[in-house]
Amino acid sequence: MALNSTSLATAAKVALKDAATGNDALLPDDGTASPTVGPDGDVYFGVLENPFPSNHDRGWLLHFSGNLSQTKTAGAFGWDDTASIVPASAVPTYTGSSSYLLMTKYNNYAGAGGDGVNKIAILDPNATMVDPVTGATVMNEVLTIAGVTHDDDFPNKPNAVREWCINTAVVDPFTKSVLANSEDGKLYRWDLANNAFPEVITLTPGIGEAYTPTLIGPDGTVYAINNATLFAVGTVPEADADVAISNTASPNPVLEGSNLTCAITVTNRGTGNAASVVVTDNLPASVTFVSCASTGNGVCGGSANNRTVSFSSLPAGASETITLVATVNCPTPNGAVITNAVTVTSSTHDPNAGNNSAIATVTVSNPPPTLKGCPKNQSVPATSSAGAVVTYPLPTVLDNCPGATVACSPPSGSTFPIGQTTVLCTGTDTSGYTATCSFKVTVRKQSQR
Repeated sequence: MALNSTSLATAAKVALKDAATGNDALLPDDGTASPTVGPDGDVYFGVLENPFPSNHDRGWLLHFSGNLSQTKTAGAFGWDDTASIVPASAVPTYTGSSSYLLMTKYNNYAGAGGDGVNKIAILDPNATMVDPVTGATVMNEVLTIAGVTHDDDFPNKPNAVREWCINTAVVDPFTKSVLANSEDGKLYRWDLANNAFPEVITLTPGIGEAYTPTLIGPDGTVYAINNATLFAVGTVPEADADVAISNTASPNPVLEGSNLTCAITVTNRGTGNAASVVVTDNLPASVTFVSCASTGNGVCGGSANNRTVSFSSLPAGASETITLVATVNCPTPNGAVITNAVTVTSSTHDPNAGNNSAIATVTVSNPPPTLKGCPKNQSVPATSSAGAVVTYPLPTVLDNCPGATVACSPPSGSTFPIGQTTVLCTGTDTSGYTATCSFKVTVRKQSQR
């Protein structure tokens, strides 16, 4: 019966007839079938066959035009079932002309004369086939799939499976699938592209299941009732980690040839534990690795200047400190900037990658060498008309890096001419920086005192 939505007056009505016998169809009080209206306005309604169980208790899915004036081809199953609308595009193998298809329960009850191969089905409302049970013309089967769990209640039916306990199944067009309950206590995702059950979840031990619907919420959660319990099935959001890293280097400035210490702090700012945390520090070429130490369960690894520190886990809110020591190489120019970049990763999802790296910079101090013990002025008599051979000790050159040299001109052991000569001593370090000192050598004529 169709009612006017404003006045509730009867707009149209049609008798519900058995699709095979023409008898008045049965509508038991314990049935839960409701009318389904297709996108084109056609109406679908499930009834029970008359005489019962001439169709193995499957009933019929009656099919009418929107104004109920035309009776169209019925589906071969209608008992206690509300048909679901399936976009034709959700079934990639479908090649017919209908814009939408129907999903229905398709049990073949072993206790009512059937073979017990209980199925769910996708039907084409505008194409026909001959029903193998009654010989009636019914909607064409596009896809069918049998249940999984054997029904031990019918040992003489080797292919019998637990029945589908669904009165209307939700269709997920985004995944091209149907979510349906079974009497075996499980919820199945029926993949319409591959006609398979790629996902199954056990809700209850099974049996004691009423015919119930399934729904999908706006967030993708599937709602299913099994054994009088409403289950919400979905992905439980995992608590995220948020590993962050900081890096400071000291001293600043750092003397060439001395040690530079990097203090690295890794922290989990998230709400969940961070697993497999790895800190990576590829030291720059201007330094040479000396040592690594870590608090907590950090394990230092790596080779040469490419270092890692690994933590099996880092609890939410926890911090650990890593100390890396390196020597500033010689030579390194005065004023050079050393940059040390560190990163941290975790196998746990980290939605904030902006704090997974840090940089520390220091400036190199490379002062020139110094000279110690520059010789005092000397006065010696000439030993010939050419002058005199004069020797003197070299001053000592001091520098922050090894390898500094000193040279004096004229060199010690040279023949100095009569008169006064200035000796210039120059200390040079490995960076090319210099320091000088000087003294005077006076060679007196033989008659001078």
